[in-house]
Amino acid sequence: MGLWKTLFGAGYEKHEEKGDELRLDLMYRESAFSYRKALEVLGDKSPSDMGRIENKLKEVRSKAAHQLIEEAEEILADDDLDLAADKLNLALNFTDDPELTDAIASQLRTIAVRKEEGNPRLETEVDIPEEVAGTDEDLYELALAGLEPEDQDRAIKFGEPFREAYEHCQHEQWEEAKEKFKGLLQHHGDDPLILELAAMVHDQLGDTDEATDLYEKVWDMAPSRGATVQGLVEIYRKTEQDDKVFELLSNACRRRPMSDGYSIPWLAIHMDRAHVLAERGQIDLAIESFKELLTIPEVDRGHLLFNLAGVCELGGRDEDCLAALEAAIESSPRSALYRERLADFHVKRDTELEAALKLLYEANEVETTGGASMFGGGAGKVRISPNRGRYLYKMARVYYLMGNDAEARETLDTARAVTEDPAVLQAIEGLDEELQAPPADE
Repeated sequence: MGLWKTLFGAGYEKHEEKGDELRLDLMYRESAFSYRKALEVLGDKSPSDMGRIENKLKEVRSKAAHQLIEEAEEILADDDLDLAADKLNLALNFTDDPELTDAIASQLRTIAVRKEEGNPRLETEVDIPEEVAGTDEDLYELALAGLEPEDQDRAIKFGEPFREAYEHCQHEQWEEAKEKFKGLLQHHGDDPLILELAAMVHDQLGDTDEATDLYEKVWDMAPSRGATVQGLVEIYRKTEQDDKVFELLSNACRRRPMSDGYSIPWLAIHMDRAHVLAERGQIDLAIESFKELLTIPEVDRGHLLFNLAGVCELGGRDEDCLAALEAAIESSPRSALYRERLADFHVKRDTELEAALKLLYEANEVETTGGASMFGGGAGKVRISPNRGRYLYKMARVYYLMGNDAEARETLDTARAVTEDPAVLQAIEGLDEELQAPPADE
């Protein structure tokens, strides 16, 4: 499944189902987006449904934050300080936990110290005075550091009114933010940063018409702003304007090719266009787009190859899909997701089942530290894979497909004992029913 898979259909159930699917694929950031969209569509029509989705959203937001922190730690091991800081700043958007916020702020300060000292490796963590860690002022300054230099200058020029508006956004206080940006627009109505953020606020409040007008105004005056392109694309999708999505992405990528310089938002936009091409049946163009992106030195090759595999599978090109997944694993050997995806590929086709078992076992091992095994145990300080139950369920299904019902039942019992995930438990019960069903010839 591609990272930028489009969301069609206006029913909240579709967004919730997409969120559930993404959550099972460990794509917590995208899952949070889907659950938010489900809540927007649902409104206050059903308190029970709202409560269920809000609980899911809370869970995936926490997991997204921890996932981003882990990614940042791995990136820091390779001394890519800027990319690690980008991951940590993004993690701040997924947590309301003061303790975790403080920890992220501390790590960002550690990175700042390393940059100032010429990027030496620090053997110990930077000692952050408790009384200054994680304040609203800190979070605002950290957020500004993630903006483009020209936007940082704008924010400083706008002073306290902009800070107040921005901090309301950080705390998801959208009505308050709307009023603050209303005042800013009276004095800076042609500034793209103000317009862009005001559009985002209106979109959060469900005022898609006003958000669209503001975004389109920015697009006309500053088409190189990636956030505007992404904001408009999201609105066009919500309102099922598929042709506008394709037209906007095509124009944006033509105006701002990746040859103009590496940028995380623009890489996402180019990937989005490639997925839309694939969904419109233009598989060759989509594959060519991914191949062009793979020539950029700064990109995460594993992530691109993973998405390329999805496009190849959509086009019925199984050999190319297999090759892309194998290359993704080679490029990112610590990725459990890519191993699980390749295992799913084999199981779906009922081929290479032994290889699928090995991949699922390896996926668990990648996410496990300190000697803990797939079936429990291990000593010392350990981190058990949070997805062990799902891996065990999938292994049980492989054993079932191989005709080894006894091993399937034993593995399924272990999966049931170690997981609390409702979706995994439901899948376990389904396989259990298949195992208990009499043979077809009886």
